[in-house]
Amino acid sequence: MACNSLPKQIIFWLVNHFDIPTRTFFFPNGHSFTLSSQHIHHVLGTPIGGQPLPKICSEDAKNLVQQETNCQGNHPTINELKALITPDLAGHKFMRIFIFFALTSLLCPTSSDCASPEFYEAIYEPEKIISYDWSTIITDKLVSSISKFQQARKQCTTVSLGGCTIAILVCCKNLYMCFHFFCFSLFPSQSP
Repeated sequence: MACNSLPKQIIFWLVNHFDIPTRTFFFPNGHSFTLSSQHIHHVLGTPIGGQPLPKICSEDAKNLVQQETNCQGNHPTINELKALITPDLAGHKFMRIFIFFALTSLLCPTSSDCASPEFYEAIYEPEKIISYDWSTIITDKLVSSISKFQQARKQCTTVSLGGCTIAILVCCKNLYMCFHFFCFSLFPSQSP
């Protein structure tokens, strides 16, 4: 992806107008937009309606990730995964490493730079990767991250915002008027 930075002011503004229980953005101008896994599916093209994420991770999956990534810590980092993606990487190992990198860096990032072990089982058998309901998984992780972020702000503590924040910027086609208002108020000399 060519996108190397995100407009954090807009993301934080959106997050501050997000209601966790209803998964809805409520805006000062009276407009609202309810985020769904269908929106994530349309934006990212990720599978929808498949199996939920496996809740139990086998020792085989843990061992395979450790063996294939040769990570220095308990879990591979984004940089370790990125370094593994070379022209020589192929087959099932390529599928596992690439999906793991995409999950860790874009689709379900956390405040840590390490890959989450909750995905080990899902990438264990590459032919099954497409069978999971990734759109719902990504949506749930985003909502969970926004919830943690909002709670931390209420408690005046610091926490990084995880989740696929780029998705909320792209998928909210109904937010055009909201973005127009927000961008115009930030940059009055420019029209969005």
